[in-house]
Amino acid sequence: MEITSIQIEPNIHPEMKVIATAQVVLNGSLSLRGIKILRGRYGLFLAFPGLAAGTPYRAFETLSMRFRKELQGEILKAYQNLMATPLSLFG
Repeated sequence: MEITSIQIEPNIHPEMKVIATAQVVLNGSLSLRGIKILRGRYGLFLAFPGLAAGTPYRAFETLSMRFRKELQGEILKAYQNLMATPLSLFG
């Protein structure tokens, strides 16, 4: 699987547990939306969206730990790059 693009939307309240959400496009064909970037006791991690309250299933999940680590690494790198980029006041 190739990660084609990653879009990060930071939370406007950075003190909250969910610090941003991500959208990832795989192979230019599949969009994964609603991935949460959370701040935990041991650092940042991802949470994938569920279908509905009370259901034990997720809208999607990674089946390979190798791919999950790659996906998490790329999303967190994109988030850190976004946060390190200074804001331009003049567009």
